[in-house]
Amino acid sequence: MKEILKLILFIELIGTTILGLYYLTYFSTWQEAFLQGFFASVSATTNAGFDITGESLIPFANDYFVQTVNIVLLILGAIGFPVLVEVKGLLR
Repeated sequence: MKEILKLILFIELIGTTILGLYYLTYFSTWQEAFLQGFFASVSATTNAGFDITGESLIPFANDYFVQTVNIVLLILGAIGFPVLVEVKGLLR
C-alpha cells in the first residue's frame, strides 16, 4: 500500500509541477496556477473529471501541451496500480 501511495503521489506531483508551471501563462498568480495544476493533475490521474472552473478543458481546446499532459495522466491512472508497480520494478 505504501508503494502504491508513493507512486500515485509521485505521478500527481509531476503532473502538478508540469501543469502549474505551464499555467503561469494562463493565470495571474503563481498560487492560482499551481492550484489549478494540482486540481487538474489529481482529477486526470483519478479519471474523476472534476472541474473547479466551470469550463473544464474548454479554454485549452487548442493547447495540445495541456491536452497531452492530461492524456498521459489519464492513462497512468487508468492502467492500474499492479501494472505501474510492475513497470517501476522493471525500471530499477
